[in-house]
Amino acid sequence: MTRRKAAWIAGVLVVVVAACDYLVGTEVSFSIFYLLPISVTSWYVGRWWGLLVSLISAATWLANDTWFGGHPYSEAWIPYWNTAMRLMIGPVRVEELLSDLTLTMRSPAAEQGIALVHETSPDLPSARADAARVRQVVTNLLENALKFTPTGGKVALRATRYGEEFLCISVEDTGRGISLDAQKRLFQRLYQTEAEDSGSRRGLGLGLFISREIVSRHGGRIWVESVPAQGSTFHFTLPVVSEER
Repeated sequence: MTRRKAAWIAGVLVVVVAACDYLVGTEVSFSIFYLLPISVTSWYVGRWWGLLVSLISAATWLANDTWFGGHPYSEAWIPYWNTAMRLMIGPVRVEELLSDLTLTMRSPAAEQGIALVHETSPDLPSARADAARVRQVVTNLLENALKFTPTGGKVALRATRYGEEFLCISVEDTGRGISLDAQKRLFQRLYQTEAEDSGSRRGLGLGLFISREIVSRHGGRIWVESVPAQGSTFHFTLPVVSEER
């Protein structure tokens, strides 16, 4: 195979895969199929051309999400790739972590005229988790709750036992709620909701997608309960330390 032919094949593969990425909307196309043109070019043309094609592939992927997904990556770029990092599992005192986050978020909540409260069960055990990742998930849920809760509303951060082997952390708001159809797609990459009061699209970005991945890697699950015009509650579970099971 000549270099020119390989370059043409690589270019066609980039276009085809970009279309698949846009239509399917999953990470599979980038993590696997974008590697095809990169590999073809590197093998038959040269590693520097392969590097160029990899940059073009990445730019195309970002362009798909930016132009068609409606949400530029900006600060979401870094935490997305951080989900591939190894978890630092250890005992996490959830009550202390949530208390600290409440103090941190109380000021921005007050600026929006939103009451932020924190409640935990008295017998709450320690979680077996990565403290930094748990903080990342809770912070994202709190920021979303504040974003969609109107002035005068309330956001509650709670933690309770969830059976014998898990605990559950919940973020409840008194916002506009989420439709049943939207609930089914909330944890997809770059999913956006449309604000009924303004008609504007308000992106949840990569946050919920990343949160789902982090919780899943801990062996837990994340879900939402919501009633339109009444508010939403996001829950996620974490395993407790073995000594306390």
